[in-house]
Amino acid sequence: MSEKLGQVSDLPRPGEVLVEKPFSEATAQLIDEEVRRPIGSVHARTLDEQVDKVGRGLLEKEVLEWADMVELLGPRPFAEKITYEELGEGTGGLEEDTALPECLQG
Repeated sequence: MSEKLGQVSDLPRPGEVLVEKPFSEATAQLIDEEVRRPIGSVHARTLDEQVDKVGRGLLEKEVLEWADMVELLGPRPFAEKITYEELGEGTGGLEEDTALPECLQG
């Protein structure tokens, strides 16, 4: 598996009933660490690539909207619970009066 760990097999022998782990808790922890290391580096590299794409997009457009992000990164890997339009419903509009109340006017 790795230089630090060597080969590890956790399969029982034919006909053997596995009641306990065939390795210690310390070995289990070492296995977890050795598995996390390459996964973590791939995850970090993927994030670096995504951040780079967004950075280049910002240099081109200065402001990125939702559609731009989808174009750069692809669709989300999960369904949206609420759309952007639904999120903005009932929050006013262009006709909304945004003037300061008289008591706050200079």
